[in-house]
Amino acid sequence: MKKKAFVFAVSACAVLSLAACGSKARGTAETTKATAKVTASSEVLSEAEPSNSSLSESESASSTENAVEQETVAETQGAITNMSSLEMAVGFTVNDVEFDDLTRRYLKTENGNLAEIYHTGEGYADGEGIYIRKAKVSGADISGDREEYSFSSEDKFGKSGVVLREYGDAEDQYNKVIWHIGGYSYSITLKGLSFSNSLLHSYLDDYIDREVEAVKTDTERDEEKRTAGESSSEEAARGEEGVSDGLSANPIITTIGGEISEETLEATSGAEN
Repeated sequence: MKKKAFVFAVSACAVLSLAACGSKARGTAETTKATAKVTASSEVLSEAEPSNSSLSESESASSTENAVEQETVAETQGAITNMSSLEMAVGFTVNDVEFDDLTRRYLKTENGNLAEIYHTGEGYADGEGIYIRKAKVSGADISGDREEYSFSSEDKFGKSGVVLREYGDAEDQYNKVIWHIGGYSYSITLKGLSFSNSLLHSYLDDYIDREVEAVKTDTERDEEKRTAGESSSEEAARGEEGVSDGLSANPIITTIGGEISEETLEATSGAEN
């Protein structure tokens, strides 16, 4: 009887041991499977991340290519995108004025002998703003503004004392200013706004003095070129000879932002005489 009880006890222990081993094995297998899944997921994620990075690099490269392409198109089409380009197009120094609240600037040239800087800003309608013009012609109104104003006056500006002619529809409210320095003509036209005489002085005194120096420098440079016989073909095409002979071949600009008139300075010179 004791022997049977001993055998039964030994058998029970064996069964329990086998059950424990089986449970442990199953736990180990499940843990191994879970670890494998996590590892696989990490590998998939790791493989996916370089793909996103590659996409960002591709988008960045595409944006750069588009910017370069647009810049190339602008250069190919001869677009004037900065002051240096404007000066190269007209062949003389061009200065600018900073106006309050007019944060957008557009540059253009007419017929290669007139530089125009158009300032406008938020809240202004199309065409409204301030137009600054400079041309290598003597004694001409290049503003393109043919309005008949009720008031006009003259005043000296800058330390150099250049005389400016002011035009407006009300006393001390001016919409156009014209003047001349050396062989150059200037105009500032205001559309949709007007300036008082004191405000014009605050903006233009320094600008006038800078232009006096610019004209002096450009004139000396042109004289040196003529003396040395180094006038370029571009200067000849712009009518350098016509300028020195009385500017008879240079057209008058008759409309803001428009085409150049067939009129020439011959008519203007005759009227002045």
